[in-house]
Amino acid sequence: MAAMVMPKGSIIKVATTAAPTTKFALTEHNRNEFTMDVERIERSQRMHNGRMRKWFIADKRSWNVSWDLVPHNAANTLDGFWGGQDIETWFLAHPDEFYLWIRKPDGTEEQVLVMFRDGINKSVQKRGAHELWNISITVEEV
Repeated sequence: MAAMVMPKGSIIKVATTAAPTTKFALTEHNRNEFTMDVERIERSQRMHNGRMRKWFIADKRSWNVSWDLVPHNAANTLDGFWGGQDIETWFLAHPDEFYLWIRKPDGTEEQVLVMFRDGINKSVQKRGAHELWNISITVEEV
């Protein structure tokens, strides 16, 4: 299926499964648009008469989000939400499932149980007292 692009202005939050009411917001500082892809899980088989049969199992979504030149800590982000180092620390501490909240521009909020897909891609672009990082992560629905 085609990717659906979520516009800037949507807020992303994460929380552990142990304490789902304690949400941590990821910064909007230099966040690129993030995309949602849908993977259809199905099984298809050609029958003896030549007809195709499909068994639909589920649709699973994945989200990819990236930041360019994001400050490494929350104290230096424009909105005061989690910076690069906080996101990296969360990734390293949560190899299992966690909750992702996405607040869309229309004000609706969706809670999804997700896991990190691959890893975190990080590159330090500017070093010094206030480091700036490029980060990208991909999470997928459990």
